[in-house]
Amino acid sequence: MLIYESRARILQFKAGTAPTFPASARISASFEPRTPFGGETGKTRNTVVGQNIKAKASPSTGHFYMLAEEPLFPALDFSASVQSATFAVHGNEISVDASVTSLQDVADLLGALCYAFPGILNLYLPDSPYPLYAWGRVGAARTMP
Repeated sequence: MLIYESRARILQFKAGTAPTFPASARISASFEPRTPFGGETGKTRNTVVGQNIKAKASPSTGHFYMLAEEPLFPALDFSASVQSATFAVHGNEISVDASVTSLQDVADLLGALCYAFPGILNLYLPDSPYPLYAWGRVGAARTMP
């Protein structure tokens, strides 16, 4: 069960293009915060042994975070295949490639990337990742930016 409300989303393709099925699809999303994906500095609740950090706390709210003065580690860059889909991570941008047979398959890919994947990442990351925006293509049809 999701702990947040699933907001209404609009999947809009560029004018003059419409997806045809079956097709190959590539859906990508940019995630925030960037620090836990490596290669970035800034606020974080992650740290690495031997890392120079500054700890900050707010006595009125109880919020605690660290400020990394240098990236915790190089930007992530890997891919993994799960069933018939391939997930690729390049820094804070994550893509999924898969074959789709309907618009429902495209919606399922978006759901996996923007809702299920952040939940899995949150098992390992204290900084909860969330998608900022998504884009992609289905066959020759490209989504609006």
